Amino acid sequence: MADLGQLRKVLRAFYRFRREPTPENRLELEELRFLGADRCPSCGEEIDLARLRRSDRGGRIQEWLVCPACGDRFDLTDVPVQ
Repeated sequence: MADLGQLRKVLRAFYRFRREPTPENRLELEELRFLGADRCPSCGEEIDLARLRRSDRGGRIQEWLVCPACGDRFDLTDVPVQ
């Protein structure tokens, strides 16, 4: 299972790959997924990375994910990328 830092790291890799689908970006994303960085920290099920939600509250971007399996919500706004 991933911790929140790993989850945020795999999300960054996912969006980098979507923006620039280079072999290097694909490899980074695949390695992180292989290590389980895309797994829910609570239940261990895979999280759909495209389900990241963002909102702008008073000039501050809020980011969160909800696990489709267990329903836990993970606020990633202040989580440092490892």
